Amino acid sequence: MRYASGTLASWDGGPAPATGGLYVDQTTILVLLIVAAAVGVVAVAAILDRDRSTAAKTSRATQFASSTEGMRRCPSCGVANLVTADTCSGCGKRLPR
Repeated sequence: MRYASGTLASWDGGPAPATGGLYVDQTTILVLLIVAAAVGVVAVAAILDRDRSTAAKTSRATQFASSTEGMRRCPSCGVANLVTADTCSGCGKRLPR
């Protein structure tokens, strides 16, 4: 049994001892834990919903990250080619140096 002062006391099933502390029943503790768990579940659901809606608002041009380092764009078709390539892999035209 716990009292508001945080001390533990032995209890024989009778009324709470007159220590000036608040008597907290196990049922009350259980109800408070269930309420705290429900608040936590609602908070997690709200956070996930917020993240989902934020992700939906962002542009969906591509779902993969792209790097252009070491790449050259073809002036004719716009395809990205390796820097070492002489011809475009998309249209086959010669790439300018």
